[in-house]
Formats: sequence, structure tokens, C-alpha cells
Amino acid sequence: MNKKTGIIGTGRLGKNLLYYLIEKKVEISGIFNSDQKTSEKTREITGAKFFSNLDELVKASDIIFLTTPDDIIEKTADKISKSEIEIKDKFFFHCSGSLPSTILSSLKSKGAFTASLHPLQSFAGLSASKNPFRGIIMGIEGDSEAVDTGKNLAIVLGSLPYTLKTEGKSLYHAAAVIASNYLVTLTDISLTFLEAAGIEKEKGLHIITPLIKGTLENIISKGTKKALTGPVARGDSQTIASHRKAILESIPDMDNFYKTMCIHTVKIAEDSGYIGKNESQDIYKALE
Repeated sequence: MNKKTGIIGTGRLGKNLLYYLIEKKVEISGIFNSDQKTSEKTREITGAKFFSNLDELVKASDIIFLTTPDDIIEKTADKISKSEIEIKDKFFFHCSGSLPSTILSSLKSKGAFTASLHPLQSFAGLSASKNPFRGIIMGIEGDSEAVDTGKNLAIVLGSLPYTLKTEGKSLYHAAAVIASNYLVTLTDISLTFLEAAGIEKEKGLHIITPLIKGTLENIISKGTKKALTGPVARGDSQTIASHRKAILESIPDMDNFYKTMCIHTVKIAEDSGYIGKNESQDIYKALE
């Protein structure tokens, strides 16, 4: 990778991207951030040059990452496209999970190559001790030239590039939110149930952690259908009815949540061949 790379926006993702591109010997032109204090901290950590002028960074770079908040990516791209800087044949990548590469159309109209390059990973802060890009999927979509360059960058970072359909980008991101963010929500709801059963949340997390880990291992090794266990997979409508009775008595606001999860689980159990139509109907009756 002999192209000079610049980064616009040095938040959690931008910092990690910069840190590990430097570690992988990618030539960095510099960084730009509207918050000069943030840029100064990043410069201190990485030694990267700080540009106080956006146009100067673009001029000095062959590859430009827009790792700003999602709501200003398009505005930033439009601002660059309206400058007098020549951007023909430069590569621009944004790293939003939900937004398509088409939001960079103003840059493309000026002859730039554009794509979205999304690391399927959560970034809580700078992970200086362990490469957060290693072994993860890097979703890429956009111009064929930019996609090829994006694949090379992903490989340099230790990621596995995966080409996405532009029109499927939003659902791809929704799937990631469910797998990551809503897993946190699901765990918190489980702790709410334990708390209603008289178990403190701190102790509850300790209790269910081995179960969560074991379930994830089963999903990874066997797939969702074979990993399913519990009352729905057994067709045990009586246990489900007893759950609902306890929920309605202690935490009634969680009843609709329990029913929704149960209905979707019935579909998995049917598809897996664990239960038949009669057992499904018994479970649905327990949910009435």
C-alpha cells in the first residue's frame, strides 16, 4: 500500500484505524478534526501530522477516510467537492455501517473513487494492546476501483473483506445492531427478570454469564437451529404458561416482550423439526 492515507475525524473508530494503519506501515499523510483538542491528543498518541485545514489534508492524500459522525459525512463530502482541490482519481471511504457509498456522490461526480468500508466491530476506545480489526468482517460496497482498494486495506489491517450490495446496506447494519447492541439489551432484560425473582443484578450477571457463553459457542459451532434448547424446543406449553403467569404477577410490562420472543422461537423450533403444528398451537394458546 504505497498511497498516502489521510483521516478526517479521529473519534473511537478514527483513532483505531489510524493507530493500526501506522502499525502496518501504511504511509499516513495526516489527520483533520474540527475539534483541535481531540486531534492534538491523537497526534500525541500516534505522531500523525495534524492539518488545521481540510483542503490541505485532501491535497496531501491519495486515500481519504471520512470517520466523522454519520450525520455529517455527506456534508463533509459536499464541502470537499466544492473546494478547488483536484480530487480526480483519489479514493474516498466512509465507515458508516448504515449509510451507502452513494452519499459520497458529490465526490464521485468530480472523478473520485468512492466506497463505504465498514468494520463489523464495536469500538469502545483505542485498543492499543489488541488489534480490533484482526479476524473481523469488513463490509465493502461502492465503485469497483474503490472496492478493490478497500479490500487491500482490509487485508492490511488483518480483516476479512466482504463485498456488500449497496441496496442492502441498511438491513446489513440492522442485523449488526441486533447481534451486538440488542444482545446487551436482551442481557439487561434477563437481569430484570432475575431481579424480579429476588436476585440482585450484579449477582445475576455472574449467574447467567456461563449460560450466555455456552449458548454463543453452540450458535457458532452448530448454527441457530441446532443450538436451540428450552421449553419451546421441547413443546412444553405448560412451562411457558407458568412463565407468563409469573411475569403478569411481577413484571407485567415485560409480557409483550416475552410473547414476541416466544413466537419467533416457535418458528425456529418448527423449522428445526423439534416441534410440530399441534405443539406450536399449544404454545400459542399459552400465549393468549
